[in-house]
Amino acid sequence: IMEETRAVVEPLLRRDGVFLEIEGTEPRPLYLNPGEVGQALSNLILNARDALLEGDYDRLVHVSCEALGEETLVRVRDLGPGIPKEIRERIFEPFFTTK
Repeated sequence: IMEETRAVVEPLLRRDGVFLEIEGTEPRPLYLNPGEVGQALSNLILNARDALLEGDYDRLVHVSCEALGEETLVRVRDLGPGIPKEIRERIFEPFFTTK
């Protein structure tokens, strides 16, 4: 899933001068919908890119995967401005967006 996501988003990132770094992608069996997870990852990575383009930030998006027992933790980080305090409590509301 990570490599397929990279293939989709990396040309878009490269066009904008954003570097994608992925670590910890050792394959393991997971029970999930690959299309849905790939779409979620793509959205997170492209949102990170958008945040980086809004200012003078290091243009790096870092994705890491970590096995936690039977679960897998995936982190998508960027060096952008972060989420403004006034909307942090709303980010998990259905259909909430700042775009």
